[in-house]
Amino acid sequence: MFGGLFGGGGPKSAGEAALASAGMPNDGDGKKKGKKDEEYKGGGFDPRGLERAAKAAKVLDNSPNTKLIFEVIQEEQKTKQMEHQVQAAQYQAYQDQLAVERVGKEAEEQRRTLGAKTEHHKEVAKYNDRLERERFVGQLNAKKQLQEQEIKRQDELAERQAALKRKNIEHEAKLRQETELKRVEEETKGRIRQERDNHDLRLEQAKLEASEQRQTVLEGIKLAGSTLGEGARAFLSDKEKMAAAVATLSAIALGVYSAKVGTGVAGRYVEARLGKPSLVRETSRSSVLADLRSPVATMKRIMASTDASEALSGVVLEPKLADRLSRVATSTSNTKRNKAPFRHLLLYGPPGTGKTMFAKGLARSSGLEYAILTGGDVAPLGRDAVTEIHKVFDWANTSKKGLLLFIDESDAFLRKRSTENISEDLRNALNAFLYRTGEPTDKFMLVYASNQPEQVSVGSPPSHHLAASTTQSLSTVTLASITPALCLLTALPPRRSNQFDWAVNDRIDEMVEFDLPGLEERRRMIDMYLSKYLRDAEGSSSGAKKIVVSFDGEGGGYDKILDQAAARTDGFSGREIAKLAIAWQASAYGSSDNTFTEQLLDTTLSAHIDQKKRKELWNEAAGGSAMYLK
Repeated sequence: MFGGLFGGGGPKSAGEAALASAGMPNDGDGKKKGKKDEEYKGGGFDPRGLERAAKAAKVLDNSPNTKLIFEVIQEEQKTKQMEHQVQAAQYQAYQDQLAVERVGKEAEEQRRTLGAKTEHHKEVAKYNDRLERERFVGQLNAKKQLQEQEIKRQDELAERQAALKRKNIEHEAKLRQETELKRVEEETKGRIRQERDNHDLRLEQAKLEASEQRQTVLEGIKLAGSTLGEGARAFLSDKEKMAAAVATLSAIALGVYSAKVGTGVAGRYVEARLGKPSLVRETSRSSVLADLRSPVATMKRIMASTDASEALSGVVLEPKLADRLSRVATSTSNTKRNKAPFRHLLLYGPPGTGKTMFAKGLARSSGLEYAILTGGDVAPLGRDAVTEIHKVFDWANTSKKGLLLFIDESDAFLRKRSTENISEDLRNALNAFLYRTGEPTDKFMLVYASNQPEQVSVGSPPSHHLAASTTQSLSTVTLASITPALCLLTALPPRRSNQFDWAVNDRIDEMVEFDLPGLEERRRMIDMYLSKYLRDAEGSSSGAKKIVVSFDGEGGGYDKILDQAAARTDGFSGREIAKLAIAWQASAYGSSDNTFTEQLLDTTLSAHIDQKKRKELWNEAAGGSAMYLK
């Protein structure tokens, strides 16, 4: 449509086709004419268009299709109008779409603007909050600084006041001292002046008093001499009075001496019968006063069983050692019944293996009283050691039942006199001990105990082991300065010798070695102590909670735990296992519900194993003097 209006090579409309059929020339035909029609040589207005219009009007007037042409033109105008309306509708729709898009964009812009405003408000609020916080913190800091300054000012004021007070006190003390010195000085000067003024009077008075005292003494001597002389003459002249006086003085002297000697003898007798010697640390022997004070315990002790099988009660030992000790207990019991001389024992082995427990059980099962002393208590007594040794044996001889004397750490006291560098007092005490134990007796039985009865030395090395220039020979050393590792390093066999004096060895009738418990013995000990301290333990009061063993009675679980614990406690002594059980009990009491679990058992056992290793390292670092060697 727009191509017909502006010309061009497009298709012709219906009106143009009607004009062409009416014989009107169009612009294209006019352009095909010569240069005369194409170019207008005149100036101003171009009349050619009007001329063509006039020609077209004439043609239309003369054409028979004029009416048809106008109708076609009108239809064409209507068509153009409708097209224009469609375009207007399209344009209006486009405008509406643009309006909708504009509304959406405006809503989006408003939404963005609202979000931006919200963010802005948030930022402003945060900024205001931060400012408020900073202001509050600043106020707190300022207040804190003011308080610190006030405290500092008060401290400084207090210090100044204290300094002023000290200065005042010092000044007052100084003034008081000066005043006192002045007063003393003035008093001294006054007394000096007074003494100077009264010197002659005092001297004369002293002479008179001395003269009177001398006269009085002389008269008293004269009177006493005359009185004694008259009495002596009268006494010597009367023979009966003289004999009575001599007899009275002799009787008084004899009575004083007899009382002194009798008191000493009676005191020693009472001490031997009732008193406990200071060397005895523990004893089952009780005095009459103690029996009267606790009659129930006395009756229990009297009614206690004396069966030889009770000697090993509470002691877990390997079967061979238990059989041997049972025979020793039976032999001791029969010896006591038959009033035969006792045989003396030596119990040796590592500490904590049951030596003391067996000695007490042996005394109870044999019907003997027991007393425990330690060899380390003898040396500190010095010169009194001999007297105390005699007191112990005098006290032992007064026992009606017989006494088992248990000497713990006996190697500290009964060492060799020939090789050991011992003091004269300790040598005399050893001689007194040997004197009192030289003969068989049915009054007491000696049981020696030692952790280390042997002394280890290095044997003589082969000649090819020593260099030709070596002048220092290997000498015998004690266990404190050599360990089995040193023997291995020097390739020298260890040589062992007994540490006891040869006379002490002669008094030992039987030796029993107590070794560390084996796997089965450790298992029995753990089971026994678990029952004693955990499974069957009772509270000390009615409100105490009983320990609950969580793994107790769970099929074979308990036996498996016992086996594992026994395997892990290799090298533990009986005392160490007992302490381990007490530690288990403490860990159970430390739990919230008094429950002993497998985890607590494992944790406590691991801690004790680590402690034992650390103690062994300390022992090795100290030279291994306390290590027991087989």
